[in-house]
Amino acid sequence: LKKLEQLLAKLELNKDSLESRLADTNIYLDKNKVLLKDLLQQQATNQKELESAEEAWMEVSEELQLLPH
Repeated sequence: LKKLEQLLAKLELNKDSLESRLADTNIYLDKNKVLLKDLLQQQATNQKELESAEEAWMEVSEELQLLPH
């Protein structure tokens, strides 16, 4: 569970960083097309990994709730 929480934190930071870079209007200039494409790909990959990690965290959390205390 701790490793998943650390992974989630890392992916959230990465998401924030990518969103910040994509918020810069200069990234949409023609000269930055390659960089923009790369950032969008990174964003898509990060989002998939984040969703997967969140799902895994939920599953582990539910399993821990079922354990006798």
